[in-house]
Amino acid sequence: MTTRVGQLEVSESARGMFTYRVEIWHDGLRKHRVIKGSEPEVVQRKASMQIAEWDEKWSQAQARDRDCREKDGQKRQQEANKRLAA
Repeated sequence: MTTRVGQLEVSESARGMFTYRVEIWHDGLRKHRVIKGSEPEVVQRKASMQIAEWDEKWSQAQARDRDCREKDGQKRQQEANKRLAA
């Protein structure tokens, strides 16, 4: 599962100041964030950093799930072997 990134949006205030924003989502982690800033490069950099953090968390969660499934499989195999031996 990867992080989805919306388009960079620009809005102008009544005083002529520009604000940039981008939305990002990670469906696997069930996370959503709106990143805002006064410069598009800063917004993109912050979004990239958040994406990298979420992708790392997702990799760790996947590894934990895989380890749990392997341990469960080993326990089932041991129980089956005990029943067979009895």
